[in-house]
Amino acid sequence: MLSEKFGAYIKKARLENGLSLRSAAQKIGINHSRLSEIEKGTTFRANIPTTVKREQVLKIAKLYQIPSDFLLKLAGYYAPSVNSNKLPETEELISMYNELDNAHKELVRKMIKEMNQIYKIKK
Repeated sequence: MLSEKFGAYIKKARLENGLSLRSAAQKIGINHSRLSEIEKGTTFRANIPTTVKREQVLKIAKLYQIPSDFLLKLAGYYAPSVNSNKLPETEELISMYNELDNAHKELVRKMIKEMNQIYKIKK
């Protein structure tokens, strides 16, 4: 069962991205009526609370450029938590990194290593 906050949040994000219901649904890979149900939080036929698949939440997060961990939590899914000694944006950075393909992950690792080397030299 979805929270009302989830549906309202993704509807607002869709509108802010200038997408129609049909256009957004097509990009996510679902029917427009299904996206409407998700945004409203209830099914049309029985007017009962609806659910959303984890994979759909991830697609929605990517389309609207919302951190996936945040959206998963809002949808009621478990998302990895960040240690309290880490910076607040760490979770978002980890999420963005996890969405990269292997080639881009390798580029990020190389850039971080180079930055560490530069920082060590300046110390």
